[in-house]
Amino acid sequence: MAKWFEVTFFAVGKASKGGDAILVRWESEKESPESILIDGGYAGTYADLIERLPDEIDHVVCSHLDRDHIGGLLELLHDKRKKCSNLWITMTRELLNETAALGRVGANSPEGRVELVLSSVQDGRELLRLAQAREVPTKVIEPGSKIGPFQVLSPNDRLRKSLRIRPTHDVAVSHNIFTLDGLTDPHSARSQLFVEAAVSVSNELSTVLWSDFAKSIPGGMLLTSDAGPRALQNAVEAAEARDIDLANLAVFQLPHHGSELNFDEACQMSIRAPIAIVSAPATSDAHPSATLVRQIRKAGTRVFSTRGTDLRLQNYELGVKPLDFSLEFEGHGLFLYRIDLRG
Repeated sequence: MAKWFEVTFFAVGKASKGGDAILVRWESEKESPESILIDGGYAGTYADLIERLPDEIDHVVCSHLDRDHIGGLLELLHDKRKKCSNLWITMTRELLNETAALGRVGANSPEGRVELVLSSVQDGRELLRLAQAREVPTKVIEPGSKIGPFQVLSPNDRLRKSLRIRPTHDVAVSHNIFTLDGLTDPHSARSQLFVEAAVSVSNELSTVLWSDFAKSIPGGMLLTSDAGPRALQNAVEAAEARDIDLANLAVFQLPHHGSELNFDEACQMSIRAPIAIVSAPATSDAHPSATLVRQIRKAGTRVFSTRGTDLRLQNYELGVKPLDFSLEFEGHGLFLYRIDLRG
């Protein structure tokens, strides 16, 4: 069993703008604790994280390319005060190049959301460039990969290929498939369908991670980033192949800041735990979804949101005073609590 570990969900972002940044630290065979940083929030929020991150980070994980996840990682790799030993990214350089080949569209057009996706692709390429310049080894996230104590459950190559963002191919989103002839008419209904598909594709490529910290958490913890129904189903299938039961977790992260569309009824049946954690903006009325929270509470899950302060899960005695609550997992000696690490 792990001697100690802690998982901190940082409250990154401002007001109604959220994002994801999760720091995992644990005691290992090395002289000093090991660490993983999963995402870094928006650009500009990294300044709030600098003092709370270790000087040496063993693994930096870019779960996917949305700017509320990758922005802070770009700033981290610019910051030479921090050493990063490994960078993990969900998309290969070839797929990044292929996606960028779509060409650019005007930000004020109906395809403005595609512009955001293409900008995120450019961010992904820039992240790889910065890692190469700093000689940080870069690894593609694959099912079966182990990142510290975590196992990767999604995405796999099959899912990536089905989600490739090309206007002459099928674009799969959640429960629908749209076949497009191209973006010849920027105002056509078919183009607008592609806009919706492109944004969802980014989320469906999110990295899904599981760990029980060497049996320190019976059932384990699932981190979902912005995964949607297809990515989560992919994760369920991968878990079943490894005899991991995602319907009997100890704790899981609600995907996409608690979006109702990302965690549908099928997901709610196959992914369950007594505790759900949400990386949510401080003042958003939409995240987490009130409807989704009600639904999973009926199933017996307690929901905790960051909402401006950090959440930490750990398996050693509380050494700080929690702001709002502390919760001990019965019989497991695990503590979940809310604390503002900045003050």
